Amino acid sequence: MGASVASVQALPEYRLRVCFCNGSEAIVNMERRIQAIRFHKLADPGLFETAQAQGDVVIWKRGGESIHATISELLDSMML
Repeated sequence: MGASVASVQALPEYRLRVCFCNGSEAIVNMERRIQAIRFHKLADPGLFETAQAQGDVVIWKRGGESIHATISELLDSMML
């Protein structure tokens, strides 16, 4: 996609508000994604709430663990 993420905010029920540099916003429901092996650690609300934007990547990081997802992956979640 190539769209840079300006900010990301963790919302209740495993949703993310993603704000893009061009002013657009998307609400991404991660509830199904956290059931997958790749994102299962995000079921921990404390980790999920650490979401941060870095370019076109969202990073969840706490202690020694981190999970990265491209904005394309997250937007694909909207199609599930």
